[in-house]
Amino acid sequence: MAISVILSPEKTFTFDPAGRFIRGSFGNRQLVRGLDGTIKEKSWLLHSTGPEREARVLSPLEAKKVIRTIYENLQDLRRLLDKKGVIRFQTSDRGKEAGFDSPKKILALLLHWNEKKVLADENLFHKIYRPLNILPPDQYFSVVIQMAEGCPWNRCAFCHFYKARSFRSKSLSEIKKHIRTVKNFLGEGIHLRKSVFLADANALKSPMNTLVKTMMEIRRQMPDQTGPDGGIFSFGDVPAILEKTPAEFRKLKNLGLKRVYIGLESGSAVVRRILNKPGSPEMAIQAARKLKKAGLKLGVIVLLADFGRHKFHHLKETAQVLKKMGLSAGDFLYFSPFIPAKGSALPPFEKDAMWRKTISSMTKSFAPPAQGPLIAVYDIREFVV
Repeated sequence: MAISVILSPEKTFTFDPAGRFIRGSFGNRQLVRGLDGTIKEKSWLLHSTGPEREARVLSPLEAKKVIRTIYENLQDLRRLLDKKGVIRFQTSDRGKEAGFDSPKKILALLLHWNEKKVLADENLFHKIYRPLNILPPDQYFSVVIQMAEGCPWNRCAFCHFYKARSFRSKSLSEIKKHIRTVKNFLGEGIHLRKSVFLADANALKSPMNTLVKTMMEIRRQMPDQTGPDGGIFSFGDVPAILEKTPAEFRKLKNLGLKRVYIGLESGSAVVRRILNKPGSPEMAIQAARKLKKAGLKLGVIVLLADFGRHKFHHLKETAQVLKKMGLSAGDFLYFSPFIPAKGSALPPFEKDAMWRKTISSMTKSFAPPAQGPLIAVYDIREFVV
């Protein structure tokens, strides 16, 4: 349940139930704000190959100006309400249950926030979390529980997310405290979040006992997010998945684990070696089948890049691996445009300019979404926490 303030067709602000600004439109500008205070401007630009989605991070000065403008507009709206006594207002039954039964109450909640409180909230976020670099697109509005930090492999040539830190599995006592702290931090805003994501890059690397007790605690603390319409989700690399047994994954499924996301990147052994991905294509197939056998759903991520003389093998062999993974309804197949990391030692690969044709080529054997996986583009530049 979100709160939207529509000042005009060109000016709309949306807030979470705690009153945090989360997105807005200013004319042609579409803005999205993360809990860490990052604001991204998203737009569509027309290129020779077709429309392309773009995302730009606002500078701290620009972000501050946006926040100031929002609260100036809210103050104007309150003055209008005080003067005229009525503005157009609509709420749902759930909104009424939450106490949002009048515009005055809503404006009082929103104006409880100001620039100083917004900054304090951002600073508190950074005390609770180490940097959260990425989530799958369908988990952008999840409750993130950082039960492990960093990536145990941390040597993929194209990835820069975790280079500055070592992998660390937190102790159970740390995790339980973290869960309580996150819940208190989100406050009423937790009701906008429909699931729980276990961060960082490979929480499944954590000991089985820690995973089990963490998931039990999450279910106890966050029943709405782990119920039938929600669930618990996680990244998992191929070696970590193969370390656990089907019985262990069935146990995790019974505790609420719904989907595991695997960064396949490519089904070509040669390309995977260039990217320095752990495990072979055959191991990736085994990992996917193990998860499916346990009744879990998959999220599989493939890189969209022009791999030069390896492009044909990337296309053909990735399609073969995807088919052998047994993707079906409820699974996600993401195609992620190649964004080279700064200082990367990779050859100067280019983004795949013909990415629409590439996706069509790799997925032509899949059934429609009713029977097959949901297929979507996964642009890491659009992520906000």
